[in-house]
Amino acid sequence: MLLVVLIASSVVTWKLYSAYSADAIGVRVTAFSVESQYRVHVQFRLTKHPDSAVTCIVRARSRDGIEVGRADVVVPAGGSRTTSYVLTTWKKAVTGEVLRCIPG
Repeated sequence: MLLVVLIASSVVTWKLYSAYSADAIGVRVTAFSVESQYRVHVQFRLTKHPDSAVTCIVRARSRDGIEVGRADVVVPAGGSRTTSYVLTTWKKAVTGEVLRCIPG
């Protein structure tokens, strides 16, 4: 009986680790463009577990490296996908990036 409980616990632990570990989420910016003084378009490729939604932090920085815009972008459950987001900034940006993506 103890052996069955240990095996079942191991299987559940492995499934949860696979679904929610940081290794299960991959993100890569594929393009960005500064659309105007106050807008940056960021496109990124997300690799994740198909059953879980993730929240990605998208930001823009100005020429001097100051963060001029930031947003939490929720990507719903589903397989790997390319996502686009238009970020509003308070000053002209020169770059758009994704800091990280986390489950939820």
